[in-house]
Amino acid sequence: MTKPLRLISLCFILMASGVSLPLLHRLLSDSSFFTIETIELSSQSTHVSTKEMQAYLAPYIGKSLFAIDIDEVTEKAQQHPWIKTIAIRRFPPHELHVDFREHTPVALISLQQLYLIDNEGVLFKLSEKNDTLGLPIITGIARQGFLENKPIEKYQIKNAIAALNEHIAANSPGGKISELHISNAFRVTVHFQSGLEVILGKDDYQRKWLKLLQTLSILQEKKEDLEYAYLDDYPNSDQVAIRFKKTSS
Repeated sequence: MTKPLRLISLCFILMASGVSLPLLHRLLSDSSFFTIETIELSSQSTHVSTKEMQAYLAPYIGKSLFAIDIDEVTEKAQQHPWIKTIAIRRFPPHELHVDFREHTPVALISLQQLYLIDNEGVLFKLSEKNDTLGLPIITGIARQGFLENKPIEKYQIKNAIAALNEHIAANSPGGKISELHISNAFRVTVHFQSGLEVILGKDDYQRKWLKLLQTLSILQEKKEDLEYAYLDDYPNSDQVAIRFKKTSS
């Protein structure tokens, strides 16, 4: 029997003999048999490697597995920008197991610099060269208002993400979005990689995207020449204003 197993057996014997839990915890904490040697990731990850997590948790390597403060270790690990939620467990005799969920970026947001934003409107990382991932860029948000957590900027971001989500739900009419601009009046203008510009307006995005889908279906082969569509149609909800690209004579 190995030393750690012998110690664990001894602990069970001591518990059965009526040794108090605080005393037992002290015994485990002071034991050199339970030092942390490895950090294991229990989650499949795209952006968080075992090497990176080991670097974040390097100060805990060599410490007693039962003496460390798990809340403190968790807070340290959460400093990795891609980690959204995390749970850390002791795995005797020598391992910490890290189970986590990553942020899923849905867009970049321009606030003087570009940041990654997730589906809940959380800015979690300054964008780097390899982070763009072909994501649309949200523009029109005031940096100072965002930093001060003002309601206007929060609502703008909420509207922008809602428009992106409804676009996907409607089977992405118009193709891939390159930019989504939102004004102080919460009105959304969408620019597509194809060059198409769509005035989406405020709210009711599901109906408006479906109306664009219907319009493109009616145009058939002419849809490739569409340059502009105005869907901010209140009170004329059955109308769409469109403009085609100018053709060279």
